[in-house]
Amino acid sequence: MIRKIYELEINKDFTTTVEITGVDNGNVLFFSHGFGVQRDSRGMFVDIENAVKDRFLCVRFEFNEVLDNGDTIVHPYSVMANTLSEVILAIESEYDFSNKHLIAHSLGGIIAALVNPQDFTSVILLAPPPLSPYNSFINYFRKRENTAINISGRSIIRRSDGTKTIVGKEFFDEMKNIKPVVLYTRMALSTELHVVRPIHDEVVKDAYEKIYKIPGIEVVEQTGDHDFSGRGSK
Repeated sequence: MIRKIYELEINKDFTTTVEITGVDNGNVLFFSHGFGVQRDSRGMFVDIENAVKDRFLCVRFEFNEVLDNGDTIVHPYSVMANTLSEVILAIESEYDFSNKHLIAHSLGGIIAALVNPQDFTSVILLAPPPLSPYNSFINYFRKRENTAINISGRSIIRRSDGTKTIVGKEFFDEMKNIKPVVLYTRMALSTELHVVRPIHDEVVKDAYEKIYKIPGIEVVEQTGDHDFSGRGSK
């Protein structure tokens, strides 16, 4: 069983932590986590990894800067997309794969679709945002206690686990131009694309009908909330 953790420089301002667990048998599974969380996706990705690490080389990494107290600093979409691209290139330079797979949660699905990696056997999007996240994102988090949204400067968002997520202006500037369904439609042309919709999704709620209309995509409904922490979601 392989287990490695190392640092990978993405640019002069950001170095991500890459964690590899599993077997070198030609099958790799990349994980693309959601907004403001760490590479374990609050335990969800670790649960999946534990279930499949005897069949895949599992690759998890950070999109964000993680502070010592657990708070995170979120990068713009372009930096996150570049991070995913660089991680894929780094792993491919070290191992040979016959089958490449990717699991992405929430915003991680948008990042995966921005990259649109080629020659992947399959991509699974967990609770991907169907609509432009700009207004819904701001409205959703603005209601939170001890949260300050400033799209022209620095935002501090209190998370459900008690940590804080810090977001800069560039993140919101790039978010305005995101068109998720267009990105997912493009991705479905180049890979086998699956979507898992949590039926009690409190973030995306009832906007999935646009995803159901994408040609060649498979949508599966699963018990659980947006983070798949609801009863029966495992």
